Amino acid sequence: MSEKANPTLDIAEYVHRMSLQDLPRDAITNVKWLVLDTLGVMFAGSRHEVGQIISEYVRATCPTGSVNIAGAEFKTSAEFAALANGVMAHAHDYDGDGHIPTHTLSAALALGGARGASGARLITAYTVGREICARLMECSGTFHAVAAGGSGPRNRGWHSVGVDGSIGATAAAAKILDLDPPAICHAFGIGASLSAGLWANRGSMTKPMHAGNAARNGVLASTLASMGFTADSTVFTATGGFAEAYDLPPGCIAAAAEKLRNHMEIAERVVSFKRYPCVSPAHRYIETMRLLRDRYGLTPENVQSIECTPSRSLRCPYPKTDLESKFSADFSLVATLIDGEVNLANSTNSFLKRSDVQALLAKTVYVEKPPGYEANHADGFVRVKTVNGEVYQEDITREKRELTTYDEVRAKFFDCAVPVVGQEQARRIDSLVSELEGLKSVSMLTALLQAGA
Repeated sequence: MSEKANPTLDIAEYVHRMSLQDLPRDAITNVKWLVLDTLGVMFAGSRHEVGQIISEYVRATCPTGSVNIAGAEFKTSAEFAALANGVMAHAHDYDGDGHIPTHTLSAALALGGARGASGARLITAYTVGREICARLMECSGTFHAVAAGGSGPRNRGWHSVGVDGSIGATAAAAKILDLDPPAICHAFGIGASLSAGLWANRGSMTKPMHAGNAARNGVLASTLASMGFTADSTVFTATGGFAEAYDLPPGCIAAAAEKLRNHMEIAERVVSFKRYPCVSPAHRYIETMRLLRDRYGLTPENVQSIECTPSRSLRCPYPKTDLESKFSADFSLVATLIDGEVNLANSTNSFLKRSDVQALLAKTVYVEKPPGYEANHADGFVRVKTVNGEVYQEDITREKRELTTYDEVRAKFFDCAVPVVGQEQARRIDSLVSELEGLKSVSMLTALLQAGA
């Protein structure tokens, strides 16, 4: 294959040539919002059991280094910091922007902190990694193949966070290291071979592990490539390569490379910031119950039964753990009926085990849509019967109520960060992120991940 016909090289050259000066102001602003949001959910994840276990694993495996992990009191290597922070960032499923920050930003932060990269380089690294990952996700149709009945990688069990995420993290790490295009091609080859993640593990601790492992893959792949480690330099389109292994449509990698040259999605208002700490499809059930609760004055005491139609994406009916509850329509409805929303306080095993929660879960039934329903209603319904015999029904809303203003994103960050690092340290982080493009070294920011810094 000639260099001209090598999309892997085209994408590597895109990574190499991008600079902060090439980024529109809106892209820089959106990245800064994402950095603040992701640091917040890392802190929240550090207090979850999955975050505590990964922190203890890193402490036992690599207790010395130059990079902090969120909420811990020790430093480790860039590789293990990327692993731990990626897991923590995805622990609550509270992260936004298609989960891309969990791996791509975690890799760039860890390696940037270790190498003293500037804030400008961090912004650029996340941007190139994010855009590449998003284009690969479009190739694989991971967000849409299941719902549409297609044959995309997710329909065959692959999870994009671990698969496409390894490539996005590799691109970001390669930018931090300022690799040249041939070395970036080798990094992609290494990262592609490391990519993995199975969709069956959602609702368990291994789903956030996909993000941490992808972040670690990116740091490892780019660092090895910087030392001369080799891989197939046409890996995206090679026989037996990335596109063939994941059965991507013919020509999609070349199309992705072309789109990278002519379009920057993050410069548009397409980034997402979650309002609730659970998987995105559950947000629609939350909003539907909010509507019912507010419109009809529903309380746990006056509800006799709840019926809802299932979602294929929410695989954990009648959850047994807090992680399963993040993939549960019935839990989303019950928690919202009790507290008005799903939040960090009720996304716990202790809340799930409460007698009133269990009693309401027992009153919740999954029902199929009646014949002909989809002709006029797209996505099913929630029906509530009260103890007095009233029946209230609403179609499942399409509204997800994502955070849309900086004040909302900032408030979420403080809600996540203050219980871990305190008000003053959270303010220092907020201040550094607000001026990120002028920050001399990312290590100034990663130092504040440590509890009590």
